[in-house]
Amino acid sequence: MPQTVNEQTVDAVTIVDVKNGAEMPGLTAGFASQAQQQQQAIMNANQVANQQSVQAIINQSLQVHTATMNALAGRVSRLVMDVSAEQAAGFAKELTAGLASEMQQFGADLASIQQDIKAAQSTPPETAVGQALANLAASMAAIEAMLKARPA
Repeated sequence: MPQTVNEQTVDAVTIVDVKNGAEMPGLTAGFASQAQQQQQAIMNANQVANQQSVQAIINQSLQVHTATMNALAGRVSRLVMDVSAEQAAGFAKELTAGLASEMQQFGADLASIQQDIKAAQSTPPETAVGQALANLAASMAAIEAMLKARPA
């Protein structure tokens, strides 16, 4: 004995299917917006962390260079007091060469930090959000194809 399907049940299922199909664009837009907001939050957190690490490098470099400059100034003062004019001139040349070397190293450190900052600003963080968005888009396309394929 064949069983028949109640028409009210068919109508109810059809209404739910149509309702779900009508709500799909809004839901997917919400998911996409949420994913975009999460990506932005991750990018902001990465930028803050990068800036903090760069600032720590700059602070450490400045401390080293300040200590070196203070040591050089102390040595120069002592040498000026203890040596003749000829010896002082020789030491001054030696110290100037050391200072030039230190300044060159500082310039190289600063250039390296600037390159790191540029790279951090132009390189997006590696996250799974891009893949999740691609999967969401594929799912939406599959649902759209199923809805179009349904008989009217």
